Amino acid sequence: MFGESAGAASIGHHLTISEHHGQFQQAILQSGAVNTMPAGRAQIEGQRYFNHPCNHFGLMDSALSGAQRLEVLRKIPAKELVKARDRGKVGMFTPTIENVLIHGDSREWIHNPSRYDPELKSIMLGDCREEGQTFVTTLVARKMKQWSEFFQRNCPSGLEAEFEAVYGIPATDKEVARISSEVVRDYVFLYPIHATSRALLARSGVAPVEMNRFHFDRPLKALEKMGLEFLGAHHAAELPFVFGSGSALKMMTDEEQRLSHQMTEHWILFAWDETSRRFGLSQGMDSLLPSDIGIGGQKQEVIVFTENCTVEKGLVERLDSRRLAIWRATEHWVKEKRAKQYQVFNQSSNL
Repeated sequence: MFGESAGAASIGHHLTISEHHGQFQQAILQSGAVNTMPAGRAQIEGQRYFNHPCNHFGLMDSALSGAQRLEVLRKIPAKELVKARDRGKVGMFTPTIENVLIHGDSREWIHNPSRYDPELKSIMLGDCREEGQTFVTTLVARKMKQWSEFFQRNCPSGLEAEFEAVYGIPATDKEVARISSEVVRDYVFLYPIHATSRALLARSGVAPVEMNRFHFDRPLKALEKMGLEFLGAHHAAELPFVFGSGSALKMMTDEEQRLSHQMTEHWILFAWDETSRRFGLSQGMDSLLPSDIGIGGQKQEVIVFTENCTVEKGLVERLDSRRLAIWRATEHWVKEKRAKQYQVFNQSSNL
């Protein structure tokens, strides 16, 4: 099985839910893992989605109860509700902690080797170079006036100086957009992929999993003609190359078409259990099977689909030890905040 973005997060949940073990031997996770979209509680996360249209239509300032607001929303035309959804930031939809398959906060699952399917034989995980760029208009800060809120939402208390030393202090709107898109790339995509890799390589009592990692760095040349070259190798940029459909190939240069063929071959070989070693050797590489990625991942054991449309070896991780430490701390911090919110909700519900 393979999936991209939310699809990769879904696969991550499948691999860590014991009731689903034994169904898959190979898995490809593109631009995501469990904690790219960690499961939330409907009572808390769902409230934000309800409040958003209520705010848009002025219902939050009224004396209406929640049930009465719901009745008003049900009478509003669907087109108007869609317009309301597209205005302002709400966040991403996530799986739900429903106490059937998902019993708790999955932010800790990702680090537990014993949670992963023991019958998983091989896995491929990868990212695009500018993962955060396409989320500039939705998930990140774009202007200086938005930076303080974004900073406080992503930086735990006590780590402010380290956070600023690693990512910088913006002085212009352009710098705010660049830094915040980098933060989203690291926290939402690169860090969960790293955590998944480490946990799988730390499994004991089962056959070692073959680990295949990749980075995708090639922006479509056609973006320049569209005036979208600023997107770079953006989130989902690898999909046209992986699928190599007729319409996608028509947009590609000759070099891009050759790269697409190589990627399609790699994905197909992987699906047929001819995984990274065979592909790597055919590309003149010694090995693509890291035995220990370690903190910082300073091993040349990852496939890089380069900006020059070549296939090279590169460093496994693009996050250094300082960034990894920040996001591990942030993960704990967010988990604790969510637990406190749920505790307050339960207490108020029992009054």
